[in-house]
Amino acid sequence: MPGYQSKWPLLMADQPIFATEKDRNRFLAWGLELARRVRAECPPEVTVTYSGDGSLDELIR
Repeated sequence: MPGYQSKWPLLMADQPIFATEKDRNRFLAWGLELARRVRAECPPEVTVTYSGDGSLDELIR
């Protein structure tokens, strides 16, 4: 998809915005679920990867 621009923001879980480790883990689980949903809705030429460190990265090919 030439010229495709992501509508999904880059999410960073390493920012000091989490009160507890439990909050951080919930955010990471939410990010993983978001990556799964985006992957399911994207056309085949868009590859969505989840780095596992709290960032949601889209690789456009």
